[in-house]
Amino acid sequence: MNDVSSSALRRLSELTRLRQLHLSDNCGIDDEVLKSISQLEVLTHLNLSLSHERISNDGLSRVGRMPMLTHLNLYCCHNITAEIFSQFGQGLQVLILQNDCERMKNLYSHLHNIGTLEVLGGLRTPEFDDGSASDDEEMPIFTEHEWNDLKDRGVKIEHEYVDFPMTM
Repeated sequence: MNDVSSSALRRLSELTRLRQLHLSDNCGIDDEVLKSISQLEVLTHLNLSLSHERISNDGLSRVGRMPMLTHLNLYCCHNITAEIFSQFGQGLQVLILQNDCERMKNLYSHLHNIGTLEVLGGLRTPEFDDGSASDDEEMPIFTEHEWNDLKDRGVKIEHEYVDFPMTM
């Protein structure tokens, strides 16, 4: 776990040429920090994984308007819901999520032009659903129709966690 303070993280907006930012498992991340990060106009890659309950749809709505953002890792960010993704720009190419069927059950209706969708953690899609889930277990996140439509649109669904590479 990283222990960079929220006040230090809020100063990130001063790094105007920053293109990639990896803040995984950082206790200082919150919606106010996301407000500051959203001012980084050339940021393309943002990793907020393991932020758990510290960020919400409110903070992510600002991130969704970042003009250059192409890669976003929200693995283990449990306070967000599918609705937030309708606010994201058309440039997002890679979105990494953890499958939380209750919070993400309307995900399909909020996906626009995302090139690669990585939905992780107990993922069940029609392709990988063996029908063995009971009512209280995770059910497929997409219906068969939605799944086929996503594949027809060229959206790639990853079933194993592979973080996007950070380049220099």
